[in-house]
Amino acid sequence: MKDYLDLVGLVPLVLAFFGFLFLVAIVNYNTLLRLQQHLLETVDTIVALSERKNNCFLHLIEAIKAHPNLDEALCNTIVSLGDGINKAQDNTQKILLAGKFTQLQQAVEGWAAQQNDIQELPAYQDFQAEINRVGDELRTQTKRFNQLSFDYNRMRTTAPSKYIARFFKFEAI
Repeated sequence: MKDYLDLVGLVPLVLAFFGFLFLVAIVNYNTLLRLQQHLLETVDTIVALSERKNNCFLHLIEAIKAHPNLDEALCNTIVSLGDGINKAQDNTQKILLAGKFTQLQQAVEGWAAQQNDIQELPAYQDFQAEINRVGDELRTQTKRFNQLSFDYNRMRTTAPSKYIARFFKFEAI
């Protein structure tokens, strides 16, 4: 009978231990879920900013299209690439196309820097200011994405979170 009473004294300790483990599991699950949600929101923000920057640049192209020194092939390539970005369904596709778009944008900006009469147009200045502002916000969101993905992936691979991540199938980003 005495052995049985000794075991009954351990029950609260065992329950407290398992309760603590359960609490740790809940906290880790919620943290992983929160990080994953922030990552998805950041990707959506990056895609929206990329689209806004690309649309501003397309409007800029429309504003300077009539300039006699503008390379028409370059202008047409940028417009068709911008249309492709707007029609892309997948965020990954949009981000990859936006990278190509940025290279072409730099070529046009280099051309415009050599054209003094273009730089003095109010439409050019307005669109260029908006493109720069959106570009700054895009860089900020990209840094945020990189930090969040680092934190998320680190949490997925360290104990005790890695067991929760495996059980609930949190994928690497």
